[in-house]
Amino acid sequence: MKMLNLPLILTLIYAFVGVILLVVPLIYLSTALVSISKRRKAETVGEPPTVTVVVPTYNEEKNVGRVLSGLANLNYPREKLEFVFVDDSTDNTFKIIEDATRDWENTTRIKHEKRLSKAYGLNEALSVSRGELIAVYDADCTIHPD
Repeated sequence: MKMLNLPLILTLIYAFVGVILLVVPLIYLSTALVSISKRRKAETVGEPPTVTVVVPTYNEEKNVGRVLSGLANLNYPREKLEFVFVDDSTDNTFKIIEDATRDWENTTRIKHEKRLSKAYGLNEALSVSRGELIAVYDADCTIHPD
């Protein structure tokens, strides 16, 4: 009976496993690179949807200017935007919102005399919104124009 050459068998097993461990990631990487190279920028089909932007606020007079500035600079068709501000504040937040949005079309400003809750304000805003999509921003958000 012939004796098996154990070092040769182990070498063949290691070589086989090594090839598998090398080839599988290379196949995955090449597939990913082909996929990335074929990607195109998303094309908009038809009209963009109308978007309602809801901003609930409570005593945010120090922060609300940032979100108002971001909303004013959005790169989206103005006629497709609706803004709903719901405020429960005891400070000057509502006055800041009124002053900043005085010339904005499609804008609803709701002022509560007492603090109800963020959930109540969001539900109220949703009941008056007309947008196909709803975006909710807190008053301390920084909004990117795109």
